[in-house]
Amino acid sequence: MALRDVLTHAVEVEKESRKHAGPPGGSGTGRMVLLMLSVPALAFSVYSFVARPEFIWGANPANVSAVRQDANLRFTMFLLSQRIRSQFKARGRLPASWAEVGETPKGITYTVVSDSVFELRADERNQVLVLRSNEPPKQFLGDAPSVIAGRSQ
Repeated sequence: MALRDVLTHAVEVEKESRKHAGPPGGSGTGRMVLLMLSVPALAFSVYSFVARPEFIWGANPANVSAVRQDANLRFTMFLLSQRIRSQFKARGRLPASWAEVGETPKGITYTVVSDSVFELRADERNQVLVLRSNEPPKQFLGDAPSVIAGRSQ
């Protein structure tokens, strides 16, 4: 009973002290710092949405050079061929269609030439690119990795 009385008195004293203390606040320094940080952050956000800088949004596909587009397509086809090769090693046979590969890339066709040879074909800007699995990848890729890495134009 004594413990209950002590706790009840402590709660009443705390309520009374909060009533007379007024709203929390202070000198307003915290609000000023928050304002000084919020205004530049808001301005940067507006700039980002209006100007769409490349370092935030990535390269605009319409502004990518033909050489870089060709390099991207070649590297995409190379990566797809690596996926098909890994499935060939795992299953002992080539996938019959894109559905078995797990992805249907736009504009790239897949053809099984023989039991262990396949062909990827893409038609980009009236240029046909053909990757055959029995040919060396470096021959197909050319300087595409350097172009993608930005060491070549």
